[in-house]
Amino acid sequence: MAVDTAIALAIAALLAATTIGGELRDGRGAHVQVWPALLAALVALPLFARRLRPHLVLAGTLIFAALAFWYSSPIPPTVFPIAAALYTVGVWGDRRNSLIAVGAAAVSILLIRLAFAFGPTFTEGVVRDLGWVVASTALGFAVASRRAYVDQFRQRALEAERTREEEAQRRVDEERLRIARDVHDGVAHALASISLQASAANAVLDTDPSGAREALRQIRGTSVSALAELRATLGVLRQTGQVAAAPGVRELKELADVLRAGGIDVCVRQEENGQAMPPEVGKVAYRILQEALTNVLRHSGAHHADVTIERADGSLLIVVADDGRGFQAGGGRGTGYGITGMQERAASVGGSVEVGPAAGGGFVVKAVLPLGEAA
Repeated sequence: MAVDTAIALAIAALLAATTIGGELRDGRGAHVQVWPALLAALVALPLFARRLRPHLVLAGTLIFAALAFWYSSPIPPTVFPIAAALYTVGVWGDRRNSLIAVGAAAVSILLIRLAFAFGPTFTEGVVRDLGWVVASTALGFAVASRRAYVDQFRQRALEAERTREEEAQRRVDEERLRIARDVHDGVAHALASISLQASAANAVLDTDPSGAREALRQIRGTSVSALAELRATLGVLRQTGQVAAAPGVRELKELADVLRAGGIDVCVRQEENGQAMPPEVGKVAYRILQEALTNVLRHSGAHHADVTIERADGSLLIVVADDGRGFQAGGGRGTGYGITGMQERAASVGGSVEVGPAAGGGFVVKAVLPLGEAA
């Protein structure tokens, strides 16, 4: 606002001085009148509000210019404030209304000169004034286009930054969820196995010391394996770029041995055709098997479990079925994060997990994991 006021006062002073100078050149001397100079200055005064009401300011300058043409002699250069108003319209107004305003200003200037300045210099004056109209308007449009381009560029930069931040946050959330699932799967499985083996050792401690010692050896092996897996998983939090290693389906034997040590008969049917399996699919498959077998051990009360792993139609099919209590008295089998974790893991590689009661009783977990090009 202060800058616009200064511009308006500077142009007003220029117009007033030009008008007085013209009167002096005409030889009026002591007969110089102040009113024409004030009226010429009045043409520029609306410019102080040019950014607030650009079209209204243009109309005001045109009206005061007509009065200055009618009253002043010689005619002051009122085209300068008009050009400033047209430039502002081009910069701050919308393109359609700005073009209408420019056309109206050109017609108004032509009519003003026809009414109050028709003479030998009429054509020269019209061409000069219209040249200022076109030049100031074109400059305004150019500045407006430049500002719009810069604003658009900044907006795209802000949007890109926001997208990068959202992507980074999404990756952090996914990594946190992956670590939480790994810790849950590994720790839950290990603790279930240790608890079962400790109970077995306690039960035969007096009657079968060798059996108790075997159970203690299994506890030690399970705890060492669980700690190693936990260190690998948590190592991601300590070192950038480190990826926690996870076993694949080839380590299924270790999982089955834990169930057998707990007195559950496990039958494993695993297809081995020598074809490569994507590492991520192998990790997901192992975690699903680990969670499913841990649930059999902790919640089912089963005596027998069947595990099937096979390839079919470009996918890896995993089925874990037991003859336990299923949902009816599963002691929390349908609660917690275990089933949700299996479904999330499967979804991470484009697969799915279905759980529910088996047809002949018990409980079944069925996972389908796409193998992609490795199939």
